[in-house]
Amino acid sequence: MKLGLIGLGKMGINLALNLAEQDFTVIGYDIDKEVTTKNYHPNIHCTNHLKTFSSQLSQRKIIWLMVPAGEITKQMIEQITPELQPGDIIIDGGNSNYQQTIETGKQLSSKGIHFFDCGTSGGVSGARNGACLMIGGEEEVFHEIEPIIKALALPNGYLYTG
Repeated sequence: MKLGLIGLGKMGINLALNLAEQDFTVIGYDIDKEVTTKNYHPNIHCTNHLKTFSSQLSQRKIIWLMVPAGEITKQMIEQITPELQPGDIIIDGGNSNYQQTIETGKQLSSKGIHFFDCGTSGGVSGARNGACLMIGGEEEVFHEIEPIIKALALPNGYLYTG
């Protein structure tokens, strides 16, 4: 399975490494060119160009955001949305405020883009070795991203909340 991961800071790169070691292909994006030029793992391919990032993803894009909650998350969603098609998926792992999450979900839904909020707990160690995750979004689509969630979580460490 291939997915995009935006934000290769401490949490993001550890999530990417966790997934890569479980045979996921991760296309990473970060604005910091230095971060994107490192060779982390053969299953992780990084860029600091959003169009390159988008073009390397599958036809149905799955994008995990791991950027700070608030304005940065909002801006990143605004920047990536033009690269998406109806049916694509965005997962916000940055613990955004629920009011912003509701508004973002409505905006993306009007464009046919599926949106999940994913409370992520466990810090850097959890990102690397198994986190606790609480996911909200459409149940039918959740089952499509569940292999990603399950791979990142501790055993029995995730909860789909609707």
